[in-house]
Amino acid sequence: KLYFHLSQRIIAKNARFCTAVSEYLKDQLSLHTDSSHLILTAAEQLNISPKYINSNNSTINAVYVGWISKINKEWILSLSQKKNIVIQLIGPYEANNFKELIEKENIHFLGQKTGEELVNFLEKADVCLAPYIIGRDTEEVYTMPNKFWLYLNYGHPIVTCEIKRLYSLPKGFVYQAKNENEFTNAVIKAHSENSEISFLERLSFIKENNWGSRVNQIINLYK
Repeated sequence: KLYFHLSQRIIAKNARFCTAVSEYLKDQLSLHTDSSHLILTAAEQLNISPKYINSNNSTINAVYVGWISKINKEWILSLSQKKNIVIQLIGPYEANNFKELIEKENIHFLGQKTGEELVNFLEKADVCLAPYIIGRDTEEVYTMPNKFWLYLNYGHPIVTCEIKRLYSLPKGFVYQAKNENEFTNAVIKAHSENSEISFLERLSFIKENNWGSRVNQIINLYK
């Protein structure tokens, strides 16, 4: 840790300019240089062709992908009280830590998924979830979680907790909640407000935010 702080300070101080993938990291670099810039990570260009599914039925398919240990269990438990919401949790987990959730009929622990199997679950989602546990990451660190790029690749709305330094995204992309009741209501709202137009807007946003565009940003800073 000491080596990291010393080397970061020296490199940043002597660099022509610095870039950071979050506002938090940009602030840290700004302590050592007057030329620090926010350059977000970018969307991986996945080999998929998502199609808009007009989900008019009463069932909402809500999908989470990632480390299940990071989710707010109370929020998921509260969401499961809505029997018309099916919650798919994809990722590694310790069963002993989620007994109260495993018992719920509309919560499905699917384990790790990759390749076509993961694509299949995400394509059929109505809403994608990111109910992080509130803490330093959501208060200070997160600017654009990589998970959001994955979800937007499929054109889906995202429902998450309040992320205070979240990058400004177009309306209808991300719905933030401050508590479990707001989280449940946000899932319902995200589903009801979704449309083919907003679906296509998300896919267009992803195409504009690729790694090629990030390289061009860095080249322009250099020039």
